[in-house]
Amino acid sequence: MTELVTGIDIVEEMIRSAYGLRLRIAQGDVKLSGWAVESRVYAEDPTRNFLPSTGRLVKYRPPAREPPMA
Repeated sequence: MTELVTGIDIVEEMIRSAYGLRLRIAQGDVKLSGWAVESRVYAEDPTRNFLPSTGRLVKYRPPAREPPMA
């Protein structure tokens, strides 16, 4: 999601950093443009101490979309 608002592939930069390479950007290079929201759906089984479960999604209703602000 970060790529959508910064144009920077943060995961690529983290991998490069893990290999000991320097970051190719400085904090001042990061410009935000807009916003993004990410959500995840987790399936946990309460009868198994909330261990992950494949679960079964039987109904999904996405959030209502609002028109863009002028």
